[in-house]
Amino acid sequence: MITSIIATIIVVGLAGFFCYKNYKKCNDDLEKSLYILFFLTAIVPVVIYYLDRYNIPTCLGWSRNVNSQNWLSFLANYSTGIISATISAVVLVFVTILQIKKNREDNIERDKDNLRVQNMPILKYSIDTENKSQGSIEECIETNVKDGNLYNLNISIKNVGLNNIKNIKVDFCSSLINNSVCRIWGNKSIEVLERQECIKINRFFSLNSSKEPYNFRIIVYYEDVLSNWYKQVLELNYSATNISHNGYIGIVKYVVNKENQIDENAMKWINL
Repeated sequence: MITSIIATIIVVGLAGFFCYKNYKKCNDDLEKSLYILFFLTAIVPVVIYYLDRYNIPTCLGWSRNVNSQNWLSFLANYSTGIISATISAVVLVFVTILQIKKNREDNIERDKDNLRVQNMPILKYSIDTENKSQGSIEECIETNVKDGNLYNLNISIKNVGLNNIKNIKVDFCSSLINNSVCRIWGNKSIEVLERQECIKINRFFSLNSSKEPYNFRIIVYYEDVLSNWYKQVLELNYSATNISHNGYIGIVKYVVNKENQIDENAMKWINL
């Protein structure tokens, strides 16, 4: 008997502790009321059980001139109805609260994404191979081709979006250069590209004349005014001809891929 009472006290105590702990966390009066009802729902059957088991109403004289069986049946049905109604109400309210929170989070996320799209920069590219460089060492992309011919690559990037770009960086990628990647714009600096502003990048490199085109990639990273980063890849086929007219002539064909938003984990691996 003592073991049974101790076990009951422990269960009721744990239920009370659970309700009290969550009650203190609640900021809403409705949620607090639900935890109070939950505790009462848990404790009422226990109270009725021990009142009946140890015949406490009879000992206290509560059953005098009263049909105790009818009252016991009434209390059983009444408590069952109260418990069922309480559980249904608790489940309904919690499901409603969770649904409201989910809808609120979805609305916030949707509004945030709509705002991002409205402020997302749009870049317009133009690439040619004319001799526009000044011949400075800063304009040279060092390749592993020795005693090759000099060819030019000019990249024009214009911000045609509705807002400014806080920072933009451009990488040149090829198996012909050390580490395969060379930053040709925005190296260790913050470069702003305002709306309708255009940047021009003129570079030259050493290549061997070849009938087969070289495959290059231009990777552009840029940040909008909401601090979202994007990545856009341009795939280049560069034909190094043996035709020379004011320098060797190259022919370039390129494809601009769709921009992708960069998440925070991916940004850690990029030297921005």
